[in-house]
Amino acid sequence: AGGETAPPDGMTPFADLLGPLARPCRVPEADPSARAMLVYTSGTTADPKGVLHTHRSLLAETHSAVMLRGAEPGKRHLSLFPPGHVAGLLGLLRVLVHGSPTAVMDSWDPVRAAGLVDRHGLTVATGAPVQLAGLLDLKERGAASLATLREFMTGAAAVPPALIRRADAAGIAAYRCYGSSEHPTVSSGDADEPLEPRATTDGLVIEGCEVRLVDDDVKDVPDGALGEIVSRGPELFAGYTDERLDREAFLPGGWYRSGDVGRLSADGHLTVVDRKKDIIVRGGENISSPEVEAILAEHPLVAEAAAFPVADHRLGERVGVAVVLRPGGSLSLDEVRAHFEAVGAARQKTPEHLAVVEELPRTASGKVRKHVLRAAHRPPSA
Repeated sequence: AGGETAPPDGMTPFADLLGPLARPCRVPEADPSARAMLVYTSGTTADPKGVLHTHRSLLAETHSAVMLRGAEPGKRHLSLFPPGHVAGLLGLLRVLVHGSPTAVMDSWDPVRAAGLVDRHGLTVATGAPVQLAGLLDLKERGAASLATLREFMTGAAAVPPALIRRADAAGIAAYRCYGSSEHPTVSSGDADEPLEPRATTDGLVIEGCEVRLVDDDVKDVPDGALGEIVSRGPELFAGYTDERLDREAFLPGGWYRSGDVGRLSADGHLTVVDRKKDIIVRGGENISSPEVEAILAEHPLVAEAAAFPVADHRLGERVGVAVVLRPGGSLSLDEVRAHFEAVGAARQKTPEHLAVVEELPRTASGKVRKHVLRAAHRPPSA
């Protein structure tokens, strides 16, 4: 009627929708402890687990000191974590709760990401180490200026100190953070901190969060000693979709067992050393895979590296590494051994198995899938 074109078959005229929309809106009464989000762990070491967050835990996270610092006036964000990852979801919540100007990417493309920074004058980015490295590669090749990018918060995977130092040299104050799907932010660095704590630690434990380090008998370890990180705080999840998993995940008092090994300094800086499952046990001695990776990252021909245990009938496990080389490079195991000797690394930490690969197997959030590497390089007799 009135000259309006009839809608195509199967479509509803907009006028027919106005009736339901015109009804008075009643704001729902939400229980703060009710489930507000279900997110799945990335499954780097086992099958993904459904993580339940409540309205209360998400609001606590969006009003944490780290989130409020990121929402300061004048900051313009590039959110590189995918929306299906807890960090990506929290980036969207920062937009909704604080109105922070943000460019969100649903898949990683370094050229597109750099273009967003330069086009929109973005000042802060959050993403995985591989994404920071990708942006730095473009800047060093002159393919992007990144002139406005001042900060980069990185985590969700092991961060080599060399990467933070490289960003600093490029004028970007990068810093590490630590958390998980279950407890999104446990510790975080700060762009205003000196370079060394930004490069070598995962920052200070955030306000309101409590952290303990425990041994295999779940007893607190001495100050400065290595132990499993257990935490609790208002941002902690409510439990898993499979309630049977909660029995192993929580200690009395509501402490969450992360499965990560770290150390806590006297001034409150937390440093994550490794996943308990990824520690290489060679002849009864524990070797940190991120420490091996950090040494490899110093080699001029290595673009990316991942260390993993290789089964051995005599020692139990040996140190294996998979590396992605810079264009035109080549690398032998003897050259890797010479590099470790030159930097003064202990002999037991020197790789004994080398795989040169085109790319490392990763999750959508940038974590290396260590179990894929272990399976791909398992000796025939193991």
